[in-house]
Parts: sequence; structure tokens; C-alpha cells
Amino acid sequence: RWSRSVARRVATSTQVANSPVPPRTRPTLPLVKPAGRNWSVRFDRIDGPFALGLLHRRAGASVFPNAVVEDALDVPATTRWWETFERLAALLGSGTER
Repeated sequence: RWSRSVARRVATSTQVANSPVPPRTRPTLPLVKPAGRNWSVRFDRIDGPFALGLLHRRAGASVFPNAVVEDALDVPATTRWWETFERLAALLGSGTER
């Protein structure tokens, strides 16, 4: 399990972008940068202040998920790995303070 998880993260990771304000524009989905088969960032869903997508790391490519979301939605945003949201949910659900 550990090795598969690490291999998946090296190639592709799930990203969640969050904005403190509603999107000003609604782009056509999926939002893919660069366009085509060799994409690096792909967002498939926008739900309220959240945009859900994938980051596929490619050698020589420097496409940042946060920049893609901010440009497409015309709002400030922050982007984190899905695992970060899972950890936060677990902490909040357990009632444990850290």
C-alpha cells in the first residue's frame, strides 16, 4: 500500500482549491492546462467555493493548480492536496484539538 501511494503521488495527486469568495466566472469543465493529452492540471468539478481536480507532474512542465483556478474563476484561491482535507476532517470529527 505504501509504495503504491507514493508512486501515485509522484505521478498524479488529487487537488482541492478553495476560494473565500464565490467564483466570478464559470468555466467549461473539464478545465485542462495545457490542453490535450499531455495535461498537467485538470479540474473536473466546481462546487461552491471548492474546485476539485488532479495534478499530473511532468518533467519540464511548470503548471501550478492554484494559478489555473485563479485565472479561470477570477478569484483568489488556495490549493491543497486531498489528503490535507482528509486529515482536517478526521481531526474535526474526533474532537481532538492540536
